[in-house]
Amino acid sequence: MNEKFQNKSVNNSFNFRKINLDMNIILRITSILFLLTSFSCNHFKAKREITDIVNNNIGREIRFPVSLHPINNVVIDKFGKDNNINKKLVVYTDGDCGVCIAELAKWNQFIKTNKSLFNEIDKIFIVYSNNYAFFEYNIEKAGITLPFVYDSLNQFIYENRLDEPLLHTLILNQDNTILLIGSPLENQAMQEIYKRVLRRK
Repeated sequence: MNEKFQNKSVNNSFNFRKINLDMNIILRITSILFLLTSFSCNHFKAKREITDIVNNNIGREIRFPVSLHPINNVVIDKFGKDNNINKKLVVYTDGDCGVCIAELAKWNQFIKTNKSLFNEIDKIFIVYSNNYAFFEYNIEKAGITLPFVYDSLNQFIYENRLDEPLLHTLILNQDNTILLIGSPLENQAMQEIYKRVLRRK
């Protein structure tokens, strides 16, 4: 009886790992396909680069450096692996960039529109700026109420090798490894991927 139970437990554990592995492969493929839709057929090099970026980064662990300074009631516990929340949305932005402020306004609206979806995960918006007072003035003027974290030394990008803009929007799992790459703001198909990934337990 015990031997049968042990064998069943081993099989169930193996099947669970296999399901997770299969899901990671599916996410990788779908991420590539939907990111590629942003480019025309003439951009073969760009498509190849996107494929390489996704393949090289899905499953990679992200570190949160000590240079991060949480504000807006963002707590440092959100950076850890022992967090009870099983997923994190991490968005990096240049606080001195006007276009980036406009993107943050879109994120603000997108999260409000999908409140039930984003209530279940941690949200971390990392900002690097030469003038944080001016950044705060701009976001207050735009009515943006996102959970911001300041990176005074820009170490988040350097330590994690995230220079490629495509990598400035990530979904992480509880172990801070990358599940999904890319922004859903301008891509309906990517929004559907986000919904599927964030609803997974």
